[in-house]
Amino acid sequence: MKKIFIIILLCLFAQDTFGQKALKKVNKAPSFEYTLLKGGETGNLDTFKDKIIVLDFWFMKCKPCVEMIPTMEKLYQEFKDKDVVFLGVNSTDKDTKALEEFLMANNVTYPTLLVEKESVDKTKYGVMGYPTVFIIDKSQKITYEKVGATIYTSKEGNKTSPEYKIIRKKLLKLLKK
Repeated sequence: MKKIFIIILLCLFAQDTFGQKALKKVNKAPSFEYTLLKGGETGNLDTFKDKIIVLDFWFMKCKPCVEMIPTMEKLYQEFKDKDVVFLGVNSTDKDTKALEEFLMANNVTYPTLLVEKESVDKTKYGVMGYPTVFIIDKSQKITYEKVGATIYTSKEGNKTSPEYKIIRKKLLKLLKK
């Protein structure tokens, strides 16, 4: 039991430490090329430079990523008609048909971008774990980074994430600027 507790503490510390290093390393959000899952259009992150951008790096077999989907979808629904762009960033799942089916089955309506893992996740954004969420302000500065997901289950069986309140608060603050 003690070993499990120590391992959990080390993982939490590592996530926080690596996340802060990545944030310092890429203070200005690097642009990258992508292919939109639906429609196959190609583009560049610079397309959204006058908007607040929420990047959610994730993949299908990542349980915390999947558990974070309802939180991200709820935020997307709340902010999609404002100056906020939500983008799921996927570099791992190569079977696009399976990915589209997964997104449909999980009611994901925000756009998913397909990218090259080594050039975007690790090199440009320093992603060390999944899911990783970045918030980028209108001046292309990274203002928030979170590695991992925290999901609580209530007595009634409802799943909630403290990240919802944190991300929502940050977005509301950025929209006021």
